[in-house]
Amino acid sequence: MFVKSSKELTKVKTITIIAILISMSVVCDLLKINIYITQELKISLSFLFLSVIGYLFGPVVAAISGASMDILGYLVNPTGAFMIGFTISKVLEGFVYGIFLYEKETPLRTFTARLCVNLLINCLINTLWLYIMYGNLENLKFFIRLGKNIMLLPFEVLAMHFIIKIINKYQLNKITK
Repeated sequence: MFVKSSKELTKVKTITIIAILISMSVVCDLLKINIYITQELKISLSFLFLSVIGYLFGPVVAAISGASMDILGYLVNPTGAFMIGFTISKVLEGFVYGIFLYEKETPLRTFTARLCVNLLINCLINTLWLYIMYGNLENLKFFIRLGKNIMLLPFEVLAMHFIIKIINKYQLNKITK
């Protein structure tokens, strides 16, 4: 899986598609294009592009793309100090999508991938980075973050599954081969 994913980076077509998906993700974040569940609960569409990269090109490419998305996103719209920890989180997120979705997406695998991202990366690892940055666990509101990630989980899984179904229906995954 890792060797095959690494070999994807030798194709010009792959790099072009990845560049388009990364730029779309950065633009979605920059323009704050979101799906609002309620006024407080929103889904940022940028994670969908990374999940598509993981599905199409595997864990190695998705991990590198995650780093690129985070760094380019910061360069385009710097807010606060740059924290390498969040780049590591984005790398891990891409890696998880690649491990679970690469060439074998099912609803259960999609759910498991997003569950890992929401609980392990968004709640635990990102809370660690915030603690390192600010040093006060009381202000991090871990349980609010946990609740939000659990509430958004079904909507995010449906969005991921829907996008991958569209890719398969129109055989867009054949373009990458």
